[in-house]
Amino acid sequence: MEEKITEKIEEIVDYIISKPVRSVTLDDYTVLHEELKDIRFRKEQEANGDRLRQLAATVFPISADATVK
Repeated sequence: MEEKITEKIEEIVDYIISKPVRSVTLDDYTVLHEELKDIRFRKEQEANGDRLRQLAATVFPISADATVK
């Protein structure tokens, strides 16, 4: 179900992106704005996870290697 919803959201975003700028509504803009915030948040979370793994590997080299695999 989650995959279907994700695909539908991607279709909607692709549709909005393909519109000429003058045709973009406030609702369209809001959808794009929220998608961009979500993308940035996911990237930030991934970067934070990477930094935490690196820190753990520095502090606890053996256990960090075991958890990465």
